[in-house]
Amino acid sequence: MITDREQRGLALPGSGPDARQAGSVFLNPVITPVQEAAVRRAGGPVHRAQSGGKRTSAGWLLEQCGYRPGSRIGPGVYCSATRTLTLTTRDGATAASFTSALRQLATEVFEAYGIRLCPEPVRPGLTTGSLEVPAMPSHRAVAKPSSPNRLPAVGSRMW
Repeated sequence: MITDREQRGLALPGSGPDARQAGSVFLNPVITPVQEAAVRRAGGPVHRAQSGGKRTSAGWLLEQCGYRPGSRIGPGVYCSATRTLTLTTRDGATAASFTSALRQLATEVFEAYGIRLCPEPVRPGLTTGSLEVPAMPSHRAVAKPSSPNRLPAVGSRMW
């Protein structure tokens, strides 16, 4: 199990730039049938949720927004060298810069795809539902600059 977790970038290294990490920072979001179809068309992963609905990969959504392993998100906050969904902290990171990085990532995914990400780490005073993301008008379809793997906005509203 340890070898498997190390190969997938899930083990906490003893030293190096990924030694200070919070692990996966967002839960894989539950998606609607329309979102599921769009994710599948873009080649993204879809999994069955325990509730019977469908989920997609939060890490995959972040990568569709341009984040990659090693990306700097904010002061002292980076994506892990091996996994986009794992955030690490380095010199200069604060609780405020970490929270700001979470908000930035969730906002970008929401603005691009209309999918809300919920933070996975539990932090005193911040519940999973309290990471505020700006509301988008329901009539506005938002898409990031075109890319062959970019998820399209569907119809006249956020999908």
